[in-house]
Amino acid sequence: MANFSKWFYRGEGNKTLVISNPETRQVLRLQKSKVTTKDQPNYTQNVSQKESESLQQEIEKSIELCKQVFIPLLGEKYVEPGCIVELSEEFMISIKDLVTSANKERPKIRLSKEVNQQSKFGVSMPDFCFVSGVYANEVEGKTVPPTFCIEIKPKYGTLPACAGLEKSLYRNVKESLCKYCLFQWTKVNKEGKYPQRSGYCPLDLFSSDIRRVWHALICLLKNPQNNFRIFQEGKLVYSGETMSPSYYGQMENGNIADKIPSNTGANEHQSHLSPLEEALSHSFASHHSDTLTNYNLYSEIDGANLSSTTMLLATLLQLLIHDSNESSINHHHHVDHHSSNHPVCEASQYNEANYSTDIPTWLMSKGLAFGQDGVLRKILDVQKLDKIGTDNAFSSFNTLCANGHKELIDLHILTFNQNTVKCSINASNNAKTNDNCDRTQTSANCDENGSVYTNDLSIASELDSLTKFLIAASANDCSIMISFQEVLNGSPKDLSCFEDVLTGKVYKYSIAIVDLDEKDSDRIPKYYKEYHDIVDNYLQLNLEI
Repeated sequence: MANFSKWFYRGEGNKTLVISNPETRQVLRLQKSKVTTKDQPNYTQNVSQKESESLQQEIEKSIELCKQVFIPLLGEKYVEPGCIVELSEEFMISIKDLVTSANKERPKIRLSKEVNQQSKFGVSMPDFCFVSGVYANEVEGKTVPPTFCIEIKPKYGTLPACAGLEKSLYRNVKESLCKYCLFQWTKVNKEGKYPQRSGYCPLDLFSSDIRRVWHALICLLKNPQNNFRIFQEGKLVYSGETMSPSYYGQMENGNIADKIPSNTGANEHQSHLSPLEEALSHSFASHHSDTLTNYNLYSEIDGANLSSTTMLLATLLQLLIHDSNESSINHHHHVDHHSSNHPVCEASQYNEANYSTDIPTWLMSKGLAFGQDGVLRKILDVQKLDKIGTDNAFSSFNTLCANGHKELIDLHILTFNQNTVKCSINASNNAKTNDNCDRTQTSANCDENGSVYTNDLSIASELDSLTKFLIAASANDCSIMISFQEVLNGSPKDLSCFEDVLTGKVYKYSIAIVDLDEKDSDRIPKYYKEYHDIVDNYLQLNLEI
């Protein structure tokens, strides 16, 4: 961790803060904790040995979860577990201004937590804002084009499971509107966190329908909130955080604004899209002026000329299509663009009749089609592991806790893989360790005396259902880092390369799924209450209209 001055703030979530080193193309993920003062009873100036060991164990468990659960489910192509590193006191002092409230780049809503200066451990990972394995600055005397990275936090890509719920207005809402779209009413109209509801719907992004995916990308661009960020050479150039306080009202001291009309801020937002277009016109589309003219790509979005931005999104769309087809033999097969049976959320602003010409016609004319693989499909498959939904998960959680089995839920998560259900059923049938099961898998179903808890098949079934629910919850909150760079001497036949159907340029790309944090069983009651609250808010606000 040398070269202290070479580290820069990259971003943060609720649990971790990320700093990056552009020279080594590494990032360091650091655990955050609540800010305390000397006046508060739980204030401690130093991290105790016990706390340090606990943090180390938590990080090691997170890395192990990636190795044992998410790499088998999502593929090592997309998941990098990282490695735990011990941090010197000198290093932590040197980065103090990056990881505390002294850093003016940090969003105000994140300042209730910071990285403790006595932290001894972090997770070192490659910097996914750059294409994996590409380091040269020059090729045959020519300056290599810049690397772009688009980070998407896709959220829940399907409608929730509601089996077993009584017919009610609550169930009708859950079955017709996705959680993300429902949550918009709470975030915008109830809390005033954002000035306008996003038109983005995760079901469109995960649909494998080119028109719906394009619409989702446009909506993310227009109203990114915390779901969409664009980086150039590792530096953030566009996101919800780059909006001015007048556009994205920052919450201070827990105070929130009153209800804000959903159309507020459109003009303010347009002024923030223009600098992005200006930057991209010089760095991304600087050599595409002839292409823009020939294909009449001088497009407008919300009154702003976003030709270069449109090209960037078109490149991203082609990348996602290529990724979904990369394991297929025939990449360029012609299929019906509307063949997807993916459900449609009633709150989505996508409408086939209105948006049939929204996607550039030149792109539709190339016969591109999503395949049956790729990062979006992988994530969606993991999200679909949840077969019970929040209400049934809450009920099962309470039942298992009442019977003293709570600790089995969290044990089961780390031992989960494709054979867990089979192993649990075999254990319940045979009341002994199955030869095909790993010893650690079976131990999750045994008490301290080695007796098998799961001789009751219903307990084994509930454990497996809750395990899958919590793993799906991690996939619901992950982020995708999609990096791409034009390669001057590349071939579309090279691994992880594709040719832009409009410009003929070849791009190399890499994709990483990050923020696959463990969701322990204590979160289940919170998920249950949150879902009820957002449905109640939606019903209340819509009844008022």
